Amino acid sequence: DIIISGGMRDEPNTFDCGGLTISSGECDALDWDELSLINLSLIGCVIHDLYLPKTPPLGIRLEKCYIVTVRGATGPAGLPGWIVDPDIEIFDPTGNSSALMQLDASLTVRLGLTILQKVYKQRGSGRKQNAFSRGVDPVAVKYVPAVLRVLESERLLVPSEVKTETIWRGVPEKRPRVEGILSAAGRGDDPIIHMLDAIV
Repeated sequence: DIIISGGMRDEPNTFDCGGLTISSGECDALDWDELSLINLSLIGCVIHDLYLPKTPPLGIRLEKCYIVTVRGATGPAGLPGWIVDPDIEIFDPTGNSSALMQLDASLTVRLGLTILQKVYKQRGSGRKQNAFSRGVDPVAVKYVPAVLRVLESERLLVPSEVKTETIWRGVPEKRPRVEGILSAAGRGDDPIIHMLDAIV
């Protein structure tokens, strides 16, 4: 967890693990759209959620790991070469930010789904507002404040001020609704989809 926390800093600096190998460890989630780790090998580890990035991470190797859910791939053929001989339970093709931004939906709907996924599905109890601009189309960045206002209006997200930064958190009782929104991948009848669609 110390290694992972180091790689999830909001600063753009890369956390170089120097060729470190970790064997038989366990991790709740690895999201390569959020992490800036390089030069790390995981062998025989348990990973509950693995989020694949658009571009391969530098010097990363996962070998013979047990992975509960791989998000961002439809099956074994979609796995990158840096994942070697894994044991995978579930493939979720819409489970990472890059995949969500490729859905057949309006830009603001895709952005809203991406934000909900980052808050409700990924490691941590909240997200700084600037984290919502990472891993998305640069054109979408200008819509982040408007999308957040819509999500807040439905109490799917709530903001809090920590020092000089805004932290967005999920609402536990809203999780079933959010799960349904994400599962529908922008095609559902939830009113939030129409609200997000109307932003542009």
